[in-house]
Amino acid sequence: MTSLHCPTCGHDLDAPPSVASLASARLRPQDRKIVDALSRAYPRAVRTSALVDALYGDDPNGGPEDPSQVIAVRIYTLRRLLPQFGWTVPNAKVGRGNYGEYRLEKIGSARR
Repeated sequence: MTSLHCPTCGHDLDAPPSVASLASARLRPQDRKIVDALSRAYPRAVRTSALVDALYGDDPNGGPEDPSQVIAVRIYTLRRLLPQFGWTVPNAKVGRGNYGEYRLEKIGSARR
Protein backbone atom coordinates (compact mmCIF):
# COMPACT_ATOMS: atom_id res chain seq x y z
CA MET A 1 0.00 0.00 0.00
CA THR A 2 1.24 3.47 -0.84
CA SER A 3 1.59 5.65 2.22
CA LEU A 4 0.76 9.33 2.23
CA HIS A 5 2.60 11.94 4.26
CA CYS A 6 1.30 15.10 5.86
CA PRO A 7 2.70 18.05 3.87
CA THR A 8 3.22 20.02 7.08
CA CYS A 9 4.78 17.58 9.54
CA GLY A 10 5.68 14.63 7.30
CA HIS A 11 3.71 12.21 9.49
CA ASP A 12 2.48 9.07 7.69
CA LEU A 13 -1.20 9.12 6.82
CA ASP A 14 -3.38 6.25 5.74
CA ALA A 15 -4.07 6.46 2.02
CA PRO A 16 -7.71 6.88 1.10
CA PRO A 17 -8.93 3.39 0.11
CA SER A 18 -9.61 4.48 -3.43
CA VAL A 19 -6.03 5.73 -3.94
CA ALA A 20 -4.64 2.73 -2.10
CA SER A 21 -6.43 0.47 -4.57
CA LEU A 22 -4.05 1.73 -7.26
CA ALA A 23 -1.25 -0.06 -5.39
CA SER A 24 -2.66 -3.37 -6.61
CA ALA A 25 -2.87 -2.28 -10.25
CA ARG A 26 -0.59 -4.29 -12.52
CA LEU A 27 1.63 -1.68 -14.13
CA ARG A 28 5.00 -1.50 -15.83
CA PRO A 29 7.81 -0.45 -13.47
CA GLN A 30 8.00 3.11 -14.87
CA ASP A 31 4.24 3.50 -14.68
CA ARG A 32 4.25 2.16 -11.11
CA LYS A 33 6.80 4.79 -10.06
CA ILE A 34 4.70 7.56 -11.60
CA VAL A 35 1.46 6.31 -10.01
CA ASP A 36 3.20 5.98 -6.64
CA ALA A 37 4.48 9.57 -6.87
CA LEU A 38 1.04 10.86 -7.89
CA SER A 39 -0.65 8.82 -5.14
CA ARG A 40 1.68 10.20 -2.47
CA ALA A 41 0.87 13.75 -3.58
CA TYR A 42 -2.88 13.22 -4.03
CA PRO A 43 -4.85 15.47 -4.39
CA ARG A 44 -2.01 17.90 -5.19
CA ALA A 45 -0.18 18.03 -8.52
CA VAL A 46 3.36 16.78 -9.08
CA ARG A 47 5.79 18.67 -11.28
CA THR A 48 7.34 16.87 -14.22
CA SER A 49 10.78 17.38 -12.65
CA ALA A 50 9.70 15.41 -9.57
CA LEU A 51 8.44 12.57 -11.78
CA VAL A 52 11.78 12.59 -13.63
CA ASP A 53 13.51 12.27 -10.26
CA ALA A 54 11.21 9.39 -9.32
CA LEU A 55 12.08 7.54 -12.53
CA TYR A 56 15.74 8.37 -12.96
CA GLY A 57 17.00 9.59 -9.58
CA ASP A 58 18.89 6.32 -9.01
CA ASP A 59 20.14 6.01 -12.60
CA PRO A 60 23.91 6.62 -12.70
CA ASN A 61 23.57 7.71 -16.36
CA GLY A 62 20.86 10.22 -15.49
CA GLY A 63 18.23 8.69 -17.76
CA PRO A 64 17.39 9.57 -21.34
CA GLU A 65 18.35 12.82 -23.06
CA ASP A 66 14.80 14.19 -22.80
CA PRO A 67 13.19 12.53 -19.76
CA SER A 68 10.16 14.84 -19.86
CA GLN A 69 9.22 13.24 -23.18
CA VAL A 70 9.29 9.81 -21.52
CA ILE A 71 7.04 11.17 -18.75
CA ALA A 72 4.59 12.49 -21.36
CA VAL A 73 4.40 9.09 -23.07
CA ARG A 74 3.94 7.24 -19.77
CA ILE A 75 1.18 9.68 -18.72
CA TYR A 76 -0.54 9.08 -22.07
CA THR A 77 -0.47 5.34 -21.35
CA LEU A 78 -1.73 5.84 -17.80
CA ARG A 79 -4.65 7.89 -19.07
CA ARG A 80 -5.80 4.78 -20.93
CA LEU A 81 -5.10 2.32 -18.07
CA LEU A 82 -6.29 4.09 -14.92
CA PRO A 83 -9.99 4.57 -15.76
CA GLN A 84 -10.60 0.87 -15.09
CA PHE A 85 -9.63 1.66 -11.48
CA GLY A 86 -11.79 4.80 -11.34
CA TRP A 87 -8.92 7.28 -11.79
CA THR A 88 -7.39 9.42 -14.49
CA VAL A 89 -4.59 11.93 -15.00
CA PRO A 90 -6.40 14.96 -16.41
CA ASN A 91 -4.91 17.14 -19.10
CA ALA A 92 -3.16 20.15 -17.63
CA LYS A 93 -4.62 23.50 -18.43
CA VAL A 94 -2.43 25.28 -20.93
CA GLY A 95 -1.27 28.84 -20.77
CA ARG A 96 0.23 31.09 -18.19
CA GLY A 97 1.04 29.36 -14.92
CA ASN A 98 1.28 25.87 -16.41
CA TYR A 99 4.54 24.41 -15.16
CA GLY A 100 4.16 20.86 -16.40
CA GLU A 101 2.28 19.30 -13.53
CA TYR A 102 0.28 16.09 -13.31
CA ARG A 103 -2.18 14.86 -10.70
CA LEU A 104 -4.57 12.03 -10.07
CA GLU A 105 -8.25 12.72 -10.32
CA LYS A 106 -11.09 10.46 -9.31
CA ILE A 107 -13.36 9.93 -12.31
CA GLY A 108 -16.56 11.85 -11.75
CA SER A 109 -15.00 14.43 -9.44
CA ALA A 110 -13.56 16.89 -11.97
CA ARG A 111 -12.41 20.21 -10.57
CA ARG A 112 -14.23 23.27 -11.79
